[in-house]
Amino acid sequence: MRFIRFAIKIMVVHTATYIAAGILALHFLYSKGFWDQAVASGYMRPLTSKWVMFGPLLQPIRGFTYALALWPFREFILSRKYGWFSIWSLFLVFGIFGTPGPAPGSMESLIYTQTPFWAQMRGMPELLLQTLVFSVLVFYWDRRKEVS
Repeated sequence: MRFIRFAIKIMVVHTATYIAAGILALHFLYSKGFWDQAVASGYMRPLTSKWVMFGPLLQPIRGFTYALALWPFREFILSRKYGWFSIWSLFLVFGIFGTPGPAPGSMESLIYTQTPFWAQMRGMPELLLQTLVFSVLVFYWDRRKEVS
C-alpha cells in the first residue's frame, strides 16, 4: 500500500510537471519556425502528429517507472535535508547528460551526432526546469505527514 501511494504521487507530479514544462517551452523556447528547420523536423514529429498529441496521456506510465526506480532509495533520499537535490542529480547524470544513447544535450550526442550544439541546447531549459520542479515537489510532498 505504501508503494501505491508513493507511485501515485510520482505519477501525478511527473505528469503535471511534464505538461507544464512542455507548454512553457512551446511558448518561450521555440520560435514559430523552429519545428520546420531541418535540425528539428528530421528528429522530432510535427506538433500536429497524433503521437505527439497522445504523448501526455502516456506520462503516468513513465511516472510509474520513475516510482519503481526511486522506491528502493526513497528512505535514503527523502530523509536527507536536501533530498530533492539527490533526486535531481539522478536525473541530471543518468537521464540528461549521461544517457547511454545520443539524446540531445547528452555527452553521447555531443560526441557522436552531427546535431549542432545550439540545437542540442535549445531544449535544455525545459529538461532542467521540469526535472528540478519534479524533484522538489516529490521531495516535499512525500515528506509531508500523511493525514490519517
